[in-house]
Amino acid sequence: MDLKIRGRSALITGASKGIGFAIAMVLADEGCDLILVSRTAADLDAAKEKLRKTGVSVQVHPLDVSSSASIEKLVAEHPGIDIVINNAGAIPAGAVGRFTCGGLCHAAPAGIARRPGRTRVALAAPI
Repeated sequence: MDLKIRGRSALITGASKGIGFAIAMVLADEGCDLILVSRTAADLDAAKEKLRKTGVSVQVHPLDVSSSASIEKLVAEHPGIDIVINNAGAIPAGAVGRFTCGGLCHAAPAGIARRPGRTRVALAAPI
């Protein structure tokens, strides 16, 4: 597939495993340079090693995306981010009927309810 995004830079949170890593693979195949974020450095390093074979630039940043200061520093280090994939987060374990709205809003992937500010930080970076 050709999404016409070759040469763009993509910031992906929750990128070391699962859906985040799968997205990173697709974007690498499309020719995007990658900025991968996850909390675990070892997992990020393993993801970087696998993605290196695609020939795109892969940079990794072990950090917690719930920290505004960490996100602001990351974006300052990478001006001109073209694509932002908010994939970090987890849902609580247990029966779905026991989840509360507050619990889900706090734990939603990439904290959908609380991440817009961090996305705005990335989008406000000079392109």
